[in-house]
Amino acid sequence: MVFFLIQNNLNEIFMKTTGGVKLSLIITLFLASLSAINANGYTNPISNYAPEDYANPGVVYYNGYYYGVNTENNCSRIVVYKSARLENLYFSPKVTVWTAPPGTDHSEAIWAPYLQYIQGNWYIYYTATWGGVLQYHRMFALRANTQDPQGTYTDCGSVYATNTDFYAIDGKVIVKPTDGSLYFVWSGASNLPYQNIYIAPMDSPTHISGPAVMISGSIAAWENEVREAPAYIYKNGKAVIAYSTGQLLNPGAAGYKMGTLTNTDGNYLNPGSWTKSSGPVFQYWSGAGGSVYAPGACCFVKSPDGTEDWMVYHAKHFNDYNYNREIRAQKFTWDADNNPLFDHPVPSGVVLAVPSGQDPLPPEIVSGGTYKIVARHSSKALTVQSSSLSAGAVIEQRTYNGGNNQKWIITDLGNGYYKIIAKNSNLALNVANYSLDNGAGVIQQVYTGYDDEQWKICNLGNGYYVLTAKHSQKCLDVVNASTSNGALVNQWPFFGNNNQEWQLMNLAEPSVLGEISAGLQLKALAGIKVFSTPAGDEFAIEFEGSTMPGTLEVFDLTGATLISNVIAATNNQLKINTSDLKNGVYVLRISMDNGIFTKKIIVKKQ
Repeated sequence: MVFFLIQNNLNEIFMKTTGGVKLSLIITLFLASLSAINANGYTNPISNYAPEDYANPGVVYYNGYYYGVNTENNCSRIVVYKSARLENLYFSPKVTVWTAPPGTDHSEAIWAPYLQYIQGNWYIYYTATWGGVLQYHRMFALRANTQDPQGTYTDCGSVYATNTDFYAIDGKVIVKPTDGSLYFVWSGASNLPYQNIYIAPMDSPTHISGPAVMISGSIAAWENEVREAPAYIYKNGKAVIAYSTGQLLNPGAAGYKMGTLTNTDGNYLNPGSWTKSSGPVFQYWSGAGGSVYAPGACCFVKSPDGTEDWMVYHAKHFNDYNYNREIRAQKFTWDADNNPLFDHPVPSGVVLAVPSGQDPLPPEIVSGGTYKIVARHSSKALTVQSSSLSAGAVIEQRTYNGGNNQKWIITDLGNGYYKIIAKNSNLALNVANYSLDNGAGVIQQVYTGYDDEQWKICNLGNGYYVLTAKHSQKCLDVVNASTSNGALVNQWPFFGNNNQEWQLMNLAEPSVLGEISAGLQLKALAGIKVFSTPAGDEFAIEFEGSTMPGTLEVFDLTGATLISNVIAATNNQLKINTSDLKNGVYVLRISMDNGIFTKKIIVKKQ
């Protein structure tokens, strides 16, 4: 039995054999844009996976840009990132705005900086200590000297309540929407490790004007002794403070998670006015798409058009017991009673829509296209050493000479990542031995689909890209920022250095996509029909009228030719046997002197 379905110019041909094998050939016009990167999608995480520096994200959106603040250099300085796109924020230009002054009470262990725009000025609130003593941690503030969040700042000293002058971290200011009054909220402990959420009134963005009150209540069964990282959000008369609890290092169910404190009467200084959630509202999650461990320490930010609410938070990428964390972002919604619905952490590799109102990126990476990949700092090309065809050959940088060992076929894997194949060897760009270490070498290897062969390609918006390995969340890096021919390539956390930024130059070679793009610009051949045959493992191509000599080819999406037939002038019909084709997407191309005909073929065998 043969079925024909035609919808929106799609010819769907279903063929069924007597043996019960079903082969579906979906044949459509093949357009180059079909395989271009989805410009409105992204995947988590949106930062490196590293200790300390990617903890407790603080993100704001202001005048067309996202700004993110973090610590660097073993938590000794504060940097501010700037990007028009949330998903690219932590791979975008950054500026060091403050370095801890030695010999002061805020010279060490700078934690959890938080950027806010209050009463016409930018402020950064941060935690610091001195003398290596954990208990000495207190809250401090910086005030910007300009309207540029990446400009200079003045140190405003400590921010504390006189009745709670003890361990204090994770502070930030609440601006009450109904009257503009200010409150400071933070995590404090008079007896570590028992931490609680405190709130106090303020008479300026840097001064607490009254006693603090503890609002986190007694320890619930689903909490542990740590309650920290408060984050405020407000909707239709309901104030919500999300906070984190649980074991910070533990990646499992006992690990970091989030709860909420909710206020509906507007009396923020009355502990009885805050109601704790009955259980976690955001926690460890594992499902078909993967796992996310120990999520928490969030902040909230609006989409560029103001229609969506987003949560930016840190989590663990692996089931490991250490301080490594990464930053992630996802949209959340609200129920009918104005309670936030955070759902669950979305696993890595799941493609999500970008925030509403972000300008879409143009289709920039053509899947299946051949590229020259050039390091920004040296203008030298990513190269397979000695044009080796062997698995395990190392990757280096070298002046471009047009060799196939300097040409790379980039293919979209459909999960937010790409495989990158050396044209000379047909081997994949790979981190040696699946290593997670800084400085691990990059080699070519037989492609098997493992995470160390999959690369996220992040557009920095400056003509360059960061290439990040899926398994380690570390980026392609030229060793020691060398500009020499033969300098090796490794993986390293992204620090915004030029030896970690790459130009991707489409060589527009006769790859599948390049040929088809060219073919669409030529005169299209008319009078060609494609249909099934009763045999079930083939399809037929029929030419109306007389034909000209030419060729018929079937490619896979890497450009490999799987079928090639000569078309004689006397041919009116050709039959293509598909028994050797696996399930997947292929391209049919018919080339004659008077034009080119192209169709996409999807083979499904059940």
